[in-house]
Amino acid sequence: MKTLRFISAEALVSDSQVAQKSLGCIAHNLYPLLFKASYLQEQGEMVHDIVQAWPLAELNIGKLLGKTADCEEDLSNRACAICLQAYITGLKDYVLSSSATYAKRLKVVDLTGIKDVEIQPCKCKKTLGRWARTELLSRTCFDLLIEMQRSEVDPSVFSTSIDVLINLFVTDRSYDLAVQTLLMRCHCPLKIRCVAFRADSLALRKLFYIIKLVQPESLQKLEVVHNIHLKMEHLEILLHNVSFPELRSLALPIRTFDVTRLTTESEPVLAHIGEMLSRMTQLREISLPFSILTGRIRRLLR
Repeated sequence: MKTLRFISAEALVSDSQVAQKSLGCIAHNLYPLLFKASYLQEQGEMVHDIVQAWPLAELNIGKLLGKTADCEEDLSNRACAICLQAYITGLKDYVLSSSATYAKRLKVVDLTGIKDVEIQPCKCKKTLGRWARTELLSRTCFDLLIEMQRSEVDPSVFSTSIDVLINLFVTDRSYDLAVQTLLMRCHCPLKIRCVAFRADSLALRKLFYIIKLVQPESLQKLEVVHNIHLKMEHLEILLHNVSFPELRSLALPIRTFDVTRLTTESEPVLAHIGEMLSRMTQLREISLPFSILTGRIRRLLR
């Protein structure tokens, strides 16, 4: 069901040239409506221009694409490559642009509301999954820092600070770029704030290093999966050296625990891990695929 307001928004964005010229004259509270209409029609240019001119303090893609009073259709499961690429490049251009009509108000961008599904419902059938979103955002932040070195950049760019909430997904292939971006976060106007972190195919030293960079004190979900050889002893070291006070969900690789190989010396390790997990007062979910904990489950989950 669509309201007349939403149908009117669809009609406007269907003619991108007219819509682009009209953006400066449109009431600020109509921008969310135009954004969803543009996303529904996969109008990448319009998505970019709306984000670049965004006049509000928050840009939450999950709320914008979810069910609303004007359009009940939920678009949050459309990880459309055309629209998401336009969204992220629009953020960079928002930072670099100068506006004579209004001050920049944007403070928080939330990208966590996109749901990755197996069958993509958008017409283009091209997705920008979690890994690709991480890489594109990292590269965009890096490119933004380079752009800021140009002498003609507006001075207001250097005082801009926008928190970008995202579910990061890092593999060995994207590790170097992600680390560079996180290290330079204090200098970049787009400040990546990791809500959930997924690591795959990383050496343990790389895993331990990047976890410290993603601000683990605010991390809500941690997934260490597949080709990461994290065993019980390594997990003890990680939990002992890094605090996760807000962690709600923890997923560990296959056979992190195997009590059939426990020795007298390693028994206290299991008990120590259980003690540290018990201090995580927000933890509600833990995944231990194919771990063997026969007779020891109570020691781990106190």
